[in-house]
Amino acid sequence: MFPTLRELGKYVAKYPFVPVSLAIPVHKSELDKLIAYFSQQTDFLYLDGGKHSLGNYSYFVIEPTASLKLLDGKLKITKSKQSQTQSIEPHQYLTKLLQHYQQPLIAGMPPFSGGLIGYFSYEYTKYFQNHVHFH
Repeated sequence: MFPTLRELGKYVAKYPFVPVSLAIPVHKSELDKLIAYFSQQTDFLYLDGGKHSLGNYSYFVIEPTASLKLLDGKLKITKSKQSQTQSIEPHQYLTKLLQHYQQPLIAGMPPFSGGLIGYFSYEYTKYFQNHVHFH
């Protein structure tokens, strides 16, 4: 486990969340079995992180905190199987969300150690890119 429990103590006062990494070497056939098993679960996402200068990483997201979907200017937020739809500026919402879940950058951690995971559709561009005008 990295960082160690002792090292985690350095971050407790300043950050509400601290990433922890556990390296588990997995053979391709075992990985296929894990993906097949978790794919049968309700809330699961697998991302093959590919090879980086720091190593080869895969990410399993099991029971995420929330699911966000933006459609026609309305943001649908699902937490614990409860959904609510809001007319809200999504970029400001995501910025505040990332600030709430802020984590320290720890040398030696994988390239991604927590935050938002998934994808952004083309529609999100009009909220993120203020200098692009849509008609």
